[in-house]
Formats: sequence, structure tokens, C-alpha cells
Amino acid sequence: MKRKTMQKKNTVKWLIARVRKRIPALTLLTLCKIAASCFSVVFALATQKVIDNAAAGNHGSFYQACVRMFLIIVAEVACDTYALHLQERLSADLDRDFKQDLMHKILRSDYSVISRYHSGDLLYRLNGDVSNVVASLLAIAASAISLVSGLIAAIIAMSGMDAVFTGAIFAVCLIIAAVTLLIQRYMKEIYKKVSSASGRI
Repeated sequence: MKRKTMQKKNTVKWLIARVRKRIPALTLLTLCKIAASCFSVVFALATQKVIDNAAAGNHGSFYQACVRMFLIIVAEVACDTYALHLQERLSADLDRDFKQDLMHKILRSDYSVISRYHSGDLLYRLNGDVSNVVASLLAIAASAISLVSGLIAAIIAMSGMDAVFTGAIFAVCLIIAAVTLLIQRYMKEIYKKVSSASGRI
């Protein structure tokens, strides 16, 4: 257990050291995704206002609500578009950084040590594993945080409407999160076995 904990700490330190110069872009990407998630919740509330004003026949308030909803849509689309641009650019930058670092270490390593590994295994690690690390890093740092922030914003918005229903939805979300975590651990073990077999082939 202690060995696994140390390995995780060392892995986190290694990742932080490699992505330190990309932290500003990663932070901006996370903020854009959080803003997009919050705008989606605000859009749902704005839609309710439009429907309520339309049903009540308040023409002035209806048009104002429509304008607000249109501005929210524009803001959400802008955040999503810029976040997609940042994510693709950051993914390419991180992929290049990791590969350059690994290739530099391979070229500077002792040949008697490197020759113990199959060239196919090294190439697979250099390409497949790096892509998976970058994708996982972006998913955790940006997508997961934005998902959680959007969920929190939705719960806050819904709690003012129906607290019981909001509590039930929150409980279901916790169950889904727990099941997802279990599946993720299972898939991680499968991926390790597949990657090892692919490298040997």
C-alpha cells in the first residue's frame, strides 16, 4: 500500500514538472469549460423565464427574456468554441512535450539497459501511452472539473424549486459517480494488460 502511494505521489510530481509551463493554458481551458457549464444552467433558467412570460402574455418581459437567452447562447457557444480550440492546441503541445522528453531520455540512456526492451514496446509506449496520458490529463483537469461545477450550479438552481427532487437527483448522481469509478478502475487494469501485450507483439 505504501509503495503504491509513493508511486502515485511520484507520478503526480512527474506530471506537474512536465506540464508546469502549460499550466496557464490549462487553467484558461478549465475556466472556459466551467463558464460553458454554468451558462448551460443559466440557459435553462432563461428558457423557463421565456416560457413563463409567453404563457402570461407579458410581451415586454417576453422580448427581454428572449434577448437575454440569445446572449446566453452566444456566450456559451463562444466559451465552447474557444475551449475546443485551446484543448486541441494544448493536446498537441503536451503530446510533443512528453514525446520530446521521453525521446531525450532514451537517447541519453545506456544502450545496454535500453536494448533489454523490445523496440515495438518502446514505440508503443512513446505513442500510445503518451496519447492516453494527455487525454486523461485534459479530461481530469478540464472536463471533470467543469462537469462538477455544472452539477453544483444545477443543484443550487434546482434546490430553490424543489428541494426533495434535487436531493433525489443528487443521490442518483453519487451512485453513478461511484459506479463510474469502479468501471474506470476495471478498465485501467484491462488497458495495462492490453498495452503490455501490444508492446510484446
